[in-house]
Amino acid sequence: MKFFALSLCFSSALLSGCSTVATVIGDVTHNFDCDRNCRIPRVYSGVANDVCFIRGDAEDSVICLIDLPLSFVGDTGLLPYTAFRQGKFGDLCP
Repeated sequence: MKFFALSLCFSSALLSGCSTVATVIGDVTHNFDCDRNCRIPRVYSGVANDVCFIRGDAEDSVICLIDLPLSFVGDTGLLPYTAFRQGKFGDLCP
């Protein structure tokens, strides 16, 4: 039971910082801040956001490297939704 609680807490911590969650929720609430140097499409926006942070030499680039495969999985699961929004509205950050 302790292992389950610990793994649940660890998973929640990873998912709360997930770039996919940040970009999709930020898109819906219109509360996502775009960096002028990065183009972020709505399709695979979490992966693009992680790559933007890594290329920008952010202090938390190690966390973004860990988050990259998780964002890839999350973005793939949300692909029908983000593809529709990409076609209708274009890039999240042009």
